[in-house]
Amino acid sequence: MNKLRIPTIILVCTLLAISSNSNATPTPYNTTIKGKLDKVVDGDTIRIEGHKESFRMYGIDAAEKKQPCLKMKGEEQKDVMYGEVATDFLKSEILNDYLDTVIICEFHNKERYGRPLATCFAKNDIYSDINLNKLMVFRGRAFADRKYANDAEYIKLEDIAKKNQWGMWGNGIKCESPAEFRKSSKVK
Repeated sequence: MNKLRIPTIILVCTLLAISSNSNATPTPYNTTIKGKLDKVVDGDTIRIEGHKESFRMYGIDAAEKKQPCLKMKGEEQKDVMYGEVATDFLKSEILNDYLDTVIICEFHNKERYGRPLATCFAKNDIYSDINLNKLMVFRGRAFADRKYANDAEYIKLEDIAKKNQWGMWGNGIKCESPAEFRKSSKVK
């Protein structure tokens, strides 16, 4: 009798351990999920509670965290890590302002590194269904992704941000596209 109890206990403990991680399942494509923000990975990638993978935001390409952008002030120049600025914007100004914010992501397909591509929205008592992808481009915190998405709406939003000198398009900031930065520095 004791010989059966030990394997049974081990089996039950194993099943409990597996089921406790069952919320962290891969996201099926062409679906919509809702959840609380788990983490802002960078300016174009987020993670939602209960999902083990990070979600790449469709249509945008934010500066890399360690990508220096040149800021000119008169004769002075200094590097600004605009990837960190974009990440902080996504964290503080949009997602973490309200504790009740729910993230809604509509998944399209996988991007070249295997991450799900998604259009993500924020919803809370103050605002509903704000398209975070478009907002990042419109506020000058990310480039329109011309290489993989080449979406006319995102390109138009980038043009508006440039014209109004918002975000990285103002204050004397010169920032090469993240695609060019990755190409020249071999960052992926």
